[in-house]
Amino acid sequence: MNRMADGVLKDMDEMQKKEDLMIARYEKERDVKERLAIEAKAKRRREEQKEINRTLSHQLEEKMKRKKEDKQNFDE
Repeated sequence: MNRMADGVLKDMDEMQKKEDLMIARYEKERDVKERLAIEAKAKRRREEQKEINRTLSHQLEEKMKRKKEDKQNFDE
């Protein structure tokens, strides 16, 4: 009877270890996915900011060009 109880306890310990490993693996995968999502979001923000800066720069160039043309037209 004692041997049977030892066998059951051993099996339960093995099952618990497997379950703990599965949980640890799941948590690690979840952390990796979360980190990748954060990095992707940061990259999108950087790209959006670059696009905004390019647009603003282009608008400023256009404004300066129009201002220069208007000044030339006014001087004539």
